[in-house]
Amino acid sequence: MTTLEHKGYVGSVTFDAEAEILHGTVINTRDVITFQGESVTEIKTAFVDSVEDYLEFCAELGREPEKPMSGKFNIRISPLLHAQAVATAASLDISLNRLVEEALSEKVGHSRAVAAEIREIFEEEPCRSSIKTSYTQTLSRALEQNIRFMPPQSISLKQENESKKSKVGG
Repeated sequence: MTTLEHKGYVGSVTFDAEAEILHGTVINTRDVITFQGESVTEIKTAFVDSVEDYLEFCAELGREPEKPMSGKFNIRISPLLHAQAVATAASLDISLNRLVEEALSEKVGHSRAVAAEIREIFEEEPCRSSIKTSYTQTLSRALEQNIRFMPPQSISLKQENESKKSKVGG
């Protein structure tokens, strides 16, 4: 991936072989900023122009442009958690930054997987909205408390298996 930088905004450039054009997107902001060109010179110019147009557009609307995400942020945690994180990082022979990065990546990835699973469940079976809301709230509470949550289908299957085992054994 090729990147460009202007005023803190980072653009990622790809080549569309079919259209024979370079296409780019600013990757460190939630606002959508795109640009394109037919040559390296054009794509660089288009990137700078797009960022400047975005900044001007925000000024015209009277709103602050979204600040580009730098990959750096401060967090506030308890001194105990801080000490535990430092000790964990040291035991793994990695930096504290690396530990935090890995933990965030794992949590964000897990959340995306859970969200996809929830969508899949609700798309497969028609559910009343109250059931959806209850299930989602229960799942959210379980995730917040780091509790292993079993979807309703899993619980039913587990109960059936336990029931079969007790009939066979009894």
